[in-house]
Amino acid sequence: MSLGTGRWRQVESILDQALELPADQRVALLDRACAGDEGLRRDVERMLEACDLGEGLFEAPGGVEGGLAAAWSEGPREEGGLPGSHRDRLAPGDRLGAYRVLELLGRGGMGAVYLAERADGAFDRRVALKVVKRGMDTDEILDRFRREREILARLQHPHIANLMDGGVTPSGLPFFVLELVEGDPIDVWCDRHRLGLEARLRLFLSVCDAVRYAHGALVVHRDLKPGNILVHDGEVKLLDFGIARLLEDREGGDATRLVDRRLTPEYAAPEQIRGEPTTTSVDVYALGVILYELLTGERPHRLEGSFAEIERAVSEVEPRSPSTVALQEGEPHGSPPVARAEARGVTPRLLRERLRGDLDCIVLRALGKDPSRRYNSVEALAEDIERHLAGRTVRARPDSRWYRVSTFVRRNRTAALLAALAAFGLLGGSVATTIFALVANEERDRRQLEAQRAVAARDFVVGLFAELDPDRLQGQDTFTRDPLIDLGTRNLDDLEAQPALKASVLNTLGQVAFNLGDVGRAEGFFREAYELLSDAPQELEVATSMMGLGEVLRSEHRFPEAEGWFRSALVTQRATLPPDDLRIAEGMLALAFVLYNEGQLDESEPIYQDLLASDARLPLRFRSTVREGLANVRLDQGSHGEAEQFYREAVALREEAVGSLDAAAGRTLWGLGQSLVGLGRLEEAEQVYRQAMDVHREMYGDDHPNVARGFLNVGQVLFWKEDWVGAGAALEEAALRFPVGHPNRAGAQHWLGLAESRRGRLALAESHFRDALEFYLGRSDNPAVIASLRAVLARTLIDRGAFEEAEPFLRDALAWQEAHGNPSSLQNIRRILADWFEATGRPDSAAIYRETRGGPPPDSGDPLGGGLP
Repeated sequence: MSLGTGRWRQVESILDQALELPADQRVALLDRACAGDEGLRRDVERMLEACDLGEGLFEAPGGVEGGLAAAWSEGPREEGGLPGSHRDRLAPGDRLGAYRVLELLGRGGMGAVYLAERADGAFDRRVALKVVKRGMDTDEILDRFRREREILARLQHPHIANLMDGGVTPSGLPFFVLELVEGDPIDVWCDRHRLGLEARLRLFLSVCDAVRYAHGALVVHRDLKPGNILVHDGEVKLLDFGIARLLEDREGGDATRLVDRRLTPEYAAPEQIRGEPTTTSVDVYALGVILYELLTGERPHRLEGSFAEIERAVSEVEPRSPSTVALQEGEPHGSPPVARAEARGVTPRLLRERLRGDLDCIVLRALGKDPSRRYNSVEALAEDIERHLAGRTVRARPDSRWYRVSTFVRRNRTAALLAALAAFGLLGGSVATTIFALVANEERDRRQLEAQRAVAARDFVVGLFAELDPDRLQGQDTFTRDPLIDLGTRNLDDLEAQPALKASVLNTLGQVAFNLGDVGRAEGFFREAYELLSDAPQELEVATSMMGLGEVLRSEHRFPEAEGWFRSALVTQRATLPPDDLRIAEGMLALAFVLYNEGQLDESEPIYQDLLASDARLPLRFRSTVREGLANVRLDQGSHGEAEQFYREAVALREEAVGSLDAAAGRTLWGLGQSLVGLGRLEEAEQVYRQAMDVHREMYGDDHPNVARGFLNVGQVLFWKEDWVGAGAALEEAALRFPVGHPNRAGAQHWLGLAESRRGRLALAESHFRDALEFYLGRSDNPAVIASLRAVLARTLIDRGAFEEAEPFLRDALAWQEAHGNPSSLQNIRRILADWFEATGRPDSAAIYRETRGGPPPDSGDPLGGGLP
């Protein structure tokens, strides 16, 4: 068959697509792709017939005795590369050099890939073995295979599949041996694990790093697509440099000359489609298509019809911006907007907002029709993504003062927004107090004092935002937590003569620090404010300090101390405020919540019921919090359905109050997720937890404990879904993001240990269990967790064969369970002890401990059935 260059390019493109389809689906493809070009259709059908004839002969029953060597000894292949026998079909047990074939993994338009193993005893490892498929062994393709082997040998990178060996079959076909890569295509993996946009971007950066390395080695991939990018355990591997083009010219000719034109149209740059000389820019374009797909679930072009129509679409039609795709219906047979957004852990509208702006510009620049309009390198594309993730201005977006200021505010939104809220809260409260003083006709000095506080609050806000002006930062483009708080403390010494005014500012700084996640400094500010006013117990600022201290201590799980401060604050509030003042309701809510945290449901629930009875006079945000509190109580009582109803009402009221889902609603979503877990609706629970994490990221950025808590929640629900890999990844993020010494950090390590043990990674599990146990042994407020950790650590040590080390942990856990545990918890620990006796050669003792009462406990993953934090 003799085809011109242009015709061959068309035939190959359609052939590659057809070979991926079952036979009964190929007619429709040919009808669409050939679009009435009967000559083109005949050429494609002739190539398909050649391939199918070879496949049919290979799979005919009976076969030839004697294996692969006997088959290959029958003679040379027929003229033109068409198959004349079954001699090049590999079967399990056949050998190529030092490798034994195990099974066929798959076929592409150019070659077949087999699972194989080393058969000569040099090392024990499974590999992927790639051989040309009979019917495709033209001189051009054989040359391409040899070149692929040469190229891969030069590429040694952690995200590129390594070439391990190569050779020639007895009939003269090249083969090479590749590192066996397990995993899913990157788009499938991201959707399966419901990765958010940020996680997808960070994974994509690993792909960029591999392609950048290849370009540095003077290699262009030329066929980048999700199927050539596999992900396993969160690690990327780039495959198939089979059509890569060497930039260096061994013949001394033009380094940009066209070597071949095999491509995948959906990911091919316009110049590739047109058959023009190509550079690294074609990989930049393909990366743009992949990024588009990862972010939206769609491709930038809907390619259909003849090759000419495809060429016209790619070369002339401008792609839709990613943000507009978020709300549009997908291609025929594609996913609806809601499903695509949920796969990214957001709603369609939130997805559109997240894509609008930077990401639109980045993707569309990578997809420029003209190579000169694209990023000039993969490094430039990756740098813009990194700048976006860091909240900096991106090169792809037109510059303006407004864009620079808005980017600065977004990068510092946690600091700026929370400081503003706290400071304006101080201002508003001070002004309100001044008005009350005027109405009550109190003494003039009281009015003057409150007016001074209002002025001080105003000056605090004005001064703070003057410092945050990006034009005054002289190149500093981020403003982190500590410098922000330091700004507020700069002029405190000027207020020494006015203790009440200084206490107001300290309370404001305490709220700022607490909202920013710095609980240590927050506690210091609140305590200093309290001590300044300790001689004036009826001063409302004292109640503010006590409420702040209660919140800090509650966040650290120091519940009895927090309860004391909340009770004292409530006494002061009731003594100084009218009975219907909202600050009293706020104090009641705080006390009810900490009582709930202490497990005192009988004391907590009546407070919530009292507030519910006066629901009509409360603002929406208070009504939301009351319902959340009742939902928490119902959750602990095991009434998951009633808890779900209260949580949903709370979220709706909060959204109605502020016009969107804010941080408080995000925290309510945590409880809703727990109720859904209790109802066994794990998919819904995961969606809710991811939605909460998105809300907190939007409010606080990535470094806040609430975001860490989001990873913990997601990790837990993935654990219940038995997605050990996804659970481990999320829980590891949680453990790394919580501050050292935070109770939830130890909780995340506890769960992470369970996930690792389910994956059989016992050494890692043991390490996490020991770290968590060390933390809890320094506390006395949760002995059930300590018992649970001792049990799971003992279980792990038994599985590792460390029987002597396991014994003391087992006996300590058993002693606590016999004294305090519930029946199912005791049953579990007795089973572990039975396993220990069995493993240490004492079957009689094992039999005694296996005699348990009652039915089997739920398979919670926790040997104590509820001891997890």
